[in-house]
Amino acid sequence: MNFADLAIQLVIISASFFILAYSSDLILFSLKDYAHKLGLSKFLLGFTAISLASILPEMIASIIGAMMGKGEIVFATVFGSNLFKLPMIAAVLFITRKVKNDTESIGNAPILTLFLSILPIILAYDRNLGRLDGIILIAAYLVYLYSFIHNHMIGKIKKRIKFQTLSKDILIFIGSLVALILSARFLLVHTLGFSLNIGIPFYFLVIIFVGIGASLSVARVVFRNVVDKKEKLPYGNIMGIVVANSTLVLGITAILKPFSVPLHILINMGIFVVIGSFISIYFINKEELSWKHGILFVVFYLIFLVGQIMA
Repeated sequence: MNFADLAIQLVIISASFFILAYSSDLILFSLKDYAHKLGLSKFLLGFTAISLASILPEMIASIIGAMMGKGEIVFATVFGSNLFKLPMIAAVLFITRKVKNDTESIGNAPILTLFLSILPIILAYDRNLGRLDGIILIAAYLVYLYSFIHNHMIGKIKKRIKFQTLSKDILIFIGSLVALILSARFLLVHTLGFSLNIGIPFYFLVIIFVGIGASLSVARVVFRNVVDKKEKLPYGNIMGIVVANSTLVLGITAILKPFSVPLHILINMGIFVVIGSFISIYFINKEELSWKHGILFVVFYLIFLVGQIMA
């Protein structure tokens, strides 16, 4: 393939990347606005509406990857996105130098959070995630979700909401969802072609393009709240997204299309997921985080990337 064809592929990949990021941002806006109009409390607004909206890019990309018969792409999408949350937090810490951590958002469930973050690795011990595994993962997420809703105020749910009030959010959601599905498909298909032409593993490029692209909407919310509004770092809510990815996304994907993961990728990814989860949980209850912690997060993520390109 000549340089012109490679350039065209890069343009398509770049356009798909930004459409994926922007459409997921619009979905996040529409669901957050809907939840606010519904009367959900600030905690549930952040923990459920934002978490569920944030995992849609990973879910769509994972389902497409499973349909392509490439289970390693499912893992690359989900865990690449999860581990990218560490340098994302680091970027906030480098800008603010020091920030208060919202320890209340995690409640008293750090051990449960840690367990659910690595549960898919445990279930995939035989290199497969089947429908039974998917049911277990979804059930685990529902237990996790209940444990938080049970211990927090739901808010004053409005019984009647005029359709006209929600029509804008519904249209934005539907239009953005269509754009998200199309951009995720184009991104994966053309990334596959690009990887074959330049000799870089498809699996690694998915970690970069999809893993990071799917996290940009979350990054935007975190930056706006912490850097601009000077609020506490919502570490617990970020971990809620990680758990939703590890359980809900992989669970739904496994039920719709069971998939297998090559042993060397399962072991390689599993090691970094376990270590990254322990790092995340260790810092989750600290009252304050600084730029020094950010250096640790970035170094770990770079080691993760090196490990994956060598897998």
